[in-house]
Amino acid sequence: MRATLHRATLHYGGGLLLHTASSGPVPGLDTLYLRLEHERHVGIGEVRINIAYLNGISPETCVEQAMLTLGGMDWSKGPAALQSDLAALTDVIAPVRMLIDIALHDLTAREQGVTVCSMLGAPATSAVRYATNQTLFISTAERFLAQAETYVTRGFRDLKVRVAPVILPRMLRGLLRCARVSETRSSSPSTPMAHGPKRKLPRTCRRLPGSGLPMSSSRLPPETGTCCIGWPKKALCR
Repeated sequence: MRATLHRATLHYGGGLLLHTASSGPVPGLDTLYLRLEHERHVGIGEVRINIAYLNGISPETCVEQAMLTLGGMDWSKGPAALQSDLAALTDVIAPVRMLIDIALHDLTAREQGVTVCSMLGAPATSAVRYATNQTLFISTAERFLAQAETYVTRGFRDLKVRVAPVILPRMLRGLLRCARVSETRSSSPSTPMAHGPKRKLPRTCRRLPGSGLPMSSSRLPPETGTCCIGWPKKALCR
């Protein structure tokens, strides 16, 4: 099996900025991806790492721990054996454990030709769908209301609201207006959660801070790139 670690900064479209009371403004979502290749199948896991405001773990610690854990795993083993090895490790931080666990589950399900939920015992269906919501982050009242109206126009009925006291009254009045509009619309769109035939990672690459492990040589600004590190042999930027 071949494992490669990738890093990318994701941004919301339309200039939308994640902004909550606990996080403050967040310019982008710093994300790690783990890509596992086993014979003709590929499994992918991902975890966001710039959430120290929630778990106290810095992005740098997440990257270091991911590289350390992945570098110590025996990639000659199959997914089931690696899952057992991961479960036996007691010193792996939660974000890294989740990253590896998701990738192994995804890979195993693809090898079996089923969805992850079916593999875990859910009824087999053509697709798993669940009604979704949208989040309205702290912003100016004008942008807040414009975004709410956009979501309602798209058919969303549930809006999760992050509020700021200074503009709360205007926000509530606007949301009431959106709620009246939504009464005439159908329920929110459902998002398919079943895996598809292909999963892609960002195509550009940049280098992670030094680790002594084989890594790609390309280097691009963090906001545009991804870094690839490979086990047990050098990864190629894709």
